[in-house]
Amino acid sequence: MTRYLDVHFKNTKAGVLGQDTDGTLTFVYDTDYLQSGGASAISLSMPLREEQYSDQVARPFFSGLLPDEGARQRLA
Repeated sequence: MTRYLDVHFKNTKAGVLGQDTDGTLTFVYDTDYLQSGGASAISLSMPLREEQYSDQVARPFFSGLLPDEGARQRLA
């Protein structure tokens, strides 16, 4: 079962982060966000596009936003 988390950027839903049961991450920009005219990429490594980003691209960015392992475990 895949878990999903809405990703907000500048108080606007920018996309959805997904995590599969094996821990694989994906990210896709929200269609409305892309069409808003004022959309900005959330990372230079993930320019605006309709296609989903794979674990290889999404994991380094989102892992960098999380606290270190000990604090991360307490939050989970």
